[in-house]
Amino acid sequence: MKLAPVRHSSVADQVARKLRAEILSGRLPAGAKLPGERDLARDLGTNRNTLREALRTLEALGLVRARQGDGVSVLDYRRDGELQVLPLFLTEGQPEERAGVLADLLGLRRVLIVDMAAIAAARADAAAVAALRLRLDDIRVVIAAGGNGDRLPLIDLEFYRTLATATHSLVAQWSFNTFARAYLDIVQALPSLWITPPGYVDTLTALLDAIEAHDADGTRRILDRHLRQVDRTLVPLLTGRTPGPRE
Repeated sequence: MKLAPVRHSSVADQVARKLRAEILSGRLPAGAKLPGERDLARDLGTNRNTLREALRTLEALGLVRARQGDGVSVLDYRRDGELQVLPLFLTEGQPEERAGVLADLLGLRRVLIVDMAAIAAARADAAAVAALRLRLDDIRVVIAAGGNGDRLPLIDLEFYRTLATATHSLVAQWSFNTFARAYLDIVQALPSLWITPPGYVDTLTALLDAIEAHDADGTRRILDRHLRQVDRTLVPLLTGRTPGPRE
């Protein structure tokens, strides 16, 4: 394996990024052994201490495993990877797989958020509903000012984070936080994934009315319909195909 030297300063994150791209693109397949520290550091144009720091980062992501006396092996991120690999794969993985992975991500997002909203409808108290209406007011102000850009996704995300809190379920909150961290990384890399359809504020207003009425079925219908509408716009962009009626 011959790697080009890292350009500019040879800092650990640049080294990790270069090796990560080799792994996620498949150029370094699962089971491959990396060259010894001395040779690898030389190929990357860095020093062994910086290389070790980079390898620790990759090990934390579950991309490599270092064993004393056995060197560093590339792991099978497809089998053992976690959600934190997702935004990295979408920017550095094999191009022919990215669209399908993104489409699957949208489906997973819909299941998680719709179920979370239904739980909130069953459990939310007056304080939780009031907090949600404050977050909706924030969204309304930004949209009225024409402020999409970087601000709306963050404010929108806070609405759904508050929705997770309204479930009074640590499992729901932790699941949302894990997903949201990965999703925000993806949206920052691919801003077109954040779509605000016409009537969005009206949709969220109806959603909060259903939650306040403890109407779990109505909550599901409203949010599922909204997310499917968004997905029907996104899927053709991601996959080049029109989603079916049940997607």
